[in-house]
Amino acid sequence: MKKGTFEKIFKSDAISKRERVELTLNLQPVDRVAILEQLSYNFGVIAMYTGKKIDGFDYTLDDICKVIRKTTDLIMPLAEPRGTA
Repeated sequence: MKKGTFEKIFKSDAISKRERVELTLNLQPVDRVAILEQLSYNFGVIAMYTGKKIDGFDYTLDDICKVIRKTTDLIMPLAEPRGTA
């Protein structure tokens, strides 16, 4: 595993998110298990990581992307919030 400059979720991360996912799919060793989550409709997690008080669907696609960057290696298809309740 090579060391380089990339976004880390944990201080001990030794490879990039993309490398981790690709190696996992190819059944190769990785530094840790890849983290997957569907965050588009998880307003509690979005509120915690953005620091915003969220009521209903009053968060944006940008808010979702910021949380994804900080917390996961890969994501289910990204979806913009829809609806009013």
